[in-house]
Amino acid sequence: MLVGSIFGVAEGAAAIGETAVIRLVGVFSLPKAPSQAWTVGQTIYWDAANSRTTNVLTGNTRIGIATQAVAGGAGDTTGIVRLNGGAT
Repeated sequence: MLVGSIFGVAEGAAAIGETAVIRLVGVFSLPKAPSQAWTVGQTIYWDAANSRTTNVLTGNTRIGIATQAVAGGAGDTTGIVRLNGGAT
């Protein structure tokens, strides 16, 4: 969930407009752009238009760093990200 420049992971399901508990820091498995390789320590961004993480800066919001390398295959659609708590 992205609110302004603050990104967090909801602790549970919540409908739009409902209150939700959001975790701003921690390490999470998140959906990522397919066919995109990541390296450990690489800056990761939130692609709000596609509701997934990416290593592409342009048009996206910085959310943290990759904590595991990910291959760049079409089926590699999950990445492990340490959130930065909303700091840019």
